[in-house]
Amino acid sequence: APDGVRVAMIVHEKNGNRVFVAAISKGPKSSSLLYLAQSSQMVPLGSDISNAQPIALTWWDPDHLLVLFRPSQPGAPQIYEVPLNGGQSHQVPTPRDAISLTAAGSELVVGTAVGGGTSAGLDPIQRYEHHLNGPWSPVGEASPPAFPG
Repeated sequence: APDGVRVAMIVHEKNGNRVFVAAISKGPKSSSLLYLAQSSQMVPLGSDISNAQPIALTWWDPDHLLVLFRPSQPGAPQIYEVPLNGGQSHQVPTPRDAISLTAAGSELVVGTAVGGGTSAGLDPIQRYEHHLNGPWSPVGEASPPAFPG
């Protein structure tokens, strides 16, 4: 990023989850790293999305995150494109039962879990291309992330 290294994270608090972003860069008179995201410099991200908890996130570009939110009421999770400048978030078409996401370039990959897809109970991973304007297409069946035994 132009201002150094950026870190995005979901922090679990007693009142729910929140998205935090911090920037780390070298100081002008020091070769040590400085933490720049002090509370007075933080911008609330995704604060325009109400009644939902962030459950996963990924970088879309240096100035935008894609955040998967689970609604506080029963309903399907929803992905939002969240600008780092505190601007308005934009809803992104989301596959049903999404539980994870990652992005690279113009491609977004979403994991779903409703059972029946594999012996591990995972459904096929879904892929979204064309700068969030294309259709979802199956990539293949997911596998457990850990090796047995």
